[in-house]
Amino acid sequence: MEKPYQIVLDQSTSGTKLLLFENGRIGYRKDKKHQQIYPKVGWVEHDPLEVWHNVQTLLSDVFTEKEITAAEVASISITNQRETIVAWDRSTGKPLYNAIVWQCNRSAGICAEMIAKGLEPMINQKTGLRIDPYFSGTKINWLVKEINAIKEKSGSGDLAIGTMDSWLLWNLTEGATFATEASNACRTLLYNISTMDWDPALIELFGIDVIDLPKLTPADAIFGYYQTIPIVGVLADSQAALFGEGCKEVGDVKITMGTGCSIMMQVQQQNQLRDQRILTTTAWQTEKDCAFALEGIIRSCGDAINW
Repeated sequence: MEKPYQIVLDQSTSGTKLLLFENGRIGYRKDKKHQQIYPKVGWVEHDPLEVWHNVQTLLSDVFTEKEITAAEVASISITNQRETIVAWDRSTGKPLYNAIVWQCNRSAGICAEMIAKGLEPMINQKTGLRIDPYFSGTKINWLVKEINAIKEKSGSGDLAIGTMDSWLLWNLTEGATFATEASNACRTLLYNISTMDWDPALIELFGIDVIDLPKLTPADAIFGYYQTIPIVGVLADSQAALFGEGCKEVGDVKITMGTGCSIMMQVQQQNQLRDQRILTTTAWQTEKDCAFALEGIIRSCGDAINW
């Protein structure tokens, strides 16, 4: 018997949305905001446990309010804020620090040092990105330098460091899955978009061990199970918008206006395009296909209205 429902979790900067699709149409939506934490000027954090508890609440609500069971749900899919980074203890499942959000500028000094050492051309060639506090790598380096528990656990097998999708997957599967996919991995400054894998030299440069990082999995694979429901389909939010809007031909462009703004253009297999004014990024990597995109970013869009 065909299962009529699919659940999509959109874990964004300001909150989490749950959509329930009934036979391909949206039949239910519920949103839950989480706190924005500003410890210092220019610093932005989220509480990973609050985010996870919000996801738990939304899942509980949809089953209760729609009077459905797990047996009727074909899949759960995830899209998420991209460069925000979470570090947690694999043995306890507890975060070792708050999530450092993509907006956070605490690693600006680390970026300046790396640029002064002439590292940006090499990093740009491998990742398609710039050295900037926006991306996860310098946030990770800050965590290793400043948080002793993270530094001590690196390389031991007890440390997990990942983007928000990997944190949610870990919790949804009760620790059975520590994974991510290319559209999230490519925003960390640790992923080589030419080899389509974690880059050993970059991982060493930013001060961790490859064992600390999630397994790379095709975006359309089964990532694990939540209460017998397969988790199928994980994609970073801006890339998910490119895919969802059907931008599959070279030159197709989408504009996403959320907390920030992402203008992204499909370039299919052209992952060697480099320009100091724009980013080259993985659009998606599935079991049968991969694509790349050019992207321009505006840091504050809807966030400017909040301010």
